[in-house]
Amino acid sequence: MMKGVVVMLAILGMMGCENNGNSSGRILDKQKMQAVMWDIIGADVFTEQFVKKDSSKNPTMENIQLQNKIFAIHHVSRADYYKSYEYYLAHTDLMKTILDSMTAKGERDRMKIVEQHFDRNYLKKDSVARKDSTVRKDTVTSNNSVHRYAN
Repeated sequence: MMKGVVVMLAILGMMGCENNGNSSGRILDKQKMQAVMWDIIGADVFTEQFVKKDSSKNPTMENIQLQNKIFAIHHVSRADYYKSYEYYLAHTDLMKTILDSMTAKGERDRMKIVEQHFDRNYLKKDSVARKDSTVRKDTVTSNNSVHRYAN
């Protein structure tokens, strides 16, 4: 009888931990799932856009290696990720929250890149060109002779 109670408590204890950690068979929380899924999607995009163009590489194997690195970085097993993925697919309201957050993150990241590479005042500075740059002082004709014009 006592053994039965201990076994039952052990089973309940294992089931109770199902959503809290990252050992085999556990569901990842939304934030962890979002972070891992973001990186997995990034690896898929990288494989599609770059690795597939390199005929010396096997895209499937390269993608698997990238995924394994991602799982190691996030301290998640492949089994936990895919079990969580199935769980979130079955719970569409939770998956929608994750995907909406990922979309917002992608937009924020895209805007940071745009702001880093393009000065917001670039067009304003460029559109007010110096007066002397608008008047061409010399012109090359079709026979490659240069005609100079006075201002």
